[in-house]
Amino acid sequence: FLLAAVFDQYYWIVFACMLLAGMVIGSCFSLGLGFMTDLLPRHLLPAGNILSGIAFSLGSIMGPVLGGVFIEKIQYTSFFIAVMIIMGILAMLYMVYMKNQFASRKIESRLGHDKTT
Repeated sequence: FLLAAVFDQYYWIVFACMLLAGMVIGSCFSLGLGFMTDLLPRHLLPAGNILSGIAFSLGSIMGPVLGGVFIEKIQYTSFFIAVMIIMGILAMLYMVYMKNQFASRKIESRLGHDKTT
C-alpha cells in the first residue's frame, strides 16, 4: 500500500501493487484456515470453517462500503496513506493486546494457576 501511495499517479504501478496485495490477502486467508485446522480439535473444525467464512464475507462487504464512504467524505487525501495509518493503528493495538496477554500469563504461571495444565 505504501508503494501505491507513492506512485498514485501511475495507473499500472498502482494496479500491480493492488494485484500483489490481493495475492497476499488470499494467501493469508488460506494460511489462517490451515492454522485453525492445526489448533482446533476435530469436532470444532466445521464451526471454525463457518466462522472464518462469515468473517471473510463480512470483511468483503464492509471493506468496499467503508472505503467508498471514506473516499466520498474525506477528499484530497491519499486513500493508500489512510490505509497505512489504519493498519499501523491496528498493529499497535494488537501489540498492546499481546503484551497484556503475555503479562497475565506470566502472573498466572507465578501463582501456579497455569491454564495449560
